[in-house]
Formats: sequence, C-alpha cells, structure tokens
Amino acid sequence: MNHTFAIAVFAGGLGTRIGGNKPSRLLAGRPLAAHVRDRVSRWGVPVWELVRQAGQGGLGGAEEICDASPPDAVLEGPLAGLYPALLRAEAEGRDLLTVPVDMPFLPDDLPGRLGAALVGERGPVCAMAQSHGRPHPVCTLWRGPVRGLIAEQAVAGQFSLKALAARAGVRHVTWTQTPDPFFNINTPDDLAEAQALLAAADRKVS
Repeated sequence: MNHTFAIAVFAGGLGTRIGGNKPSRLLAGRPLAAHVRDRVSRWGVPVWELVRQAGQGGLGGAEEICDASPPDAVLEGPLAGLYPALLRAEAEGRDLLTVPVDMPFLPDDLPGRLGAALVGERGPVCAMAQSHGRPHPVCTLWRGPVRGLIAEQAVAGQFSLKALAARAGVRHVTWTQTPDPFFNINTPDDLAEAQALLAAADRKVS
C-alpha cells in the first residue's frame, strides 16, 4: 500500500465503563493512548486524533480534529468524528484509516491488507477488519467520497459506522491469529486481561 492515506484515531468516547478518560488509563505503566501511538507511528503517515473538544486527546504529537457535522445534519457518536476527518482527507487526496484508542495490539499489516482489498475499486467504498467472526467497524479504510453519504445516514437516523460501511460498499478482511490483535479495552477487567497478554508476550521474547 502506498502512503496516500492518513490515520484517524477515535479518542473522543466517554469511556464510562472504565471510569472515564480512557486514553489516559495505564497499561504496563503507560497511558493506553501511548501504546496505540506506538503502533500507528510505524506506518509513517499523518496521524490525526478525533476528539469531542480541543485538548481532550492524549496521543501526543498528533493533530486533533474536533467533532463536526455537515450543514444539513446533526451527527452523533463516531460519525461526528469521522465526518471532519474525511473532509480533511478528501482535501488532501488521501484515503482514511480509522482505528480506536482502545486497541493496543493492532496488527502491523493492517494498512497493507485493507489497502489490498480495495485495489481497483472506485467510488465510495471501504475495507473493514474482522477477526474471530466479529467485524471491527472502527478499524476501516475509507476510500472515495464516503463523506457525502454521512448526511444521508443521519437523516435516516443511522449513526453507526457499520451502517455507513454497508451503504458505501464494504470489503471484509479477516485476521485469525490468537491472541486477537483487535482486542479492545472497555472495562477494568479488559485492562487486566491486556496486562496479562503483554506480560505473556514479554516472556516469549525473553
């Protein structure tokens, strides 16, 4: 995959199930956002952090993009972050790869495999990661004028990334390895499990 894409990290959620301020929750002594930053920085492309309001982000060094809506709709949830990021990507002639701030084990081949799934595709289309029978709408490569479909979604009362992907035309790409590279952290128990996974990985390396 060439480098005509940018990465947008969803970091604007409330994180209520983990006690709030999810990006700053510590995993192996470091903020969760730092683990995700390490992963996405390997890909050598611009990284944008999608937040509800300025100053909320925790990636460090990433440009913040605040939630916004088109003139003819009011967006909710992740679509409010995706819309301005797509606007920016479109202006720069880039595809947009979205990932969340709560997946510290993202696979290194994520951009390449999603990009390969869209070779030859035109128009609004996207490639979505899935693993162990579960799709991950937050881990999607968006191509073409998908932004134009978002207002239609909002008018129809649909605010999910999954519904937008279906409207655009989605290609699913499957990862099968264990532990699941798309393990995400929503609760204190998830955080403890992630800590155990990191410890197990360190033991294998040593």
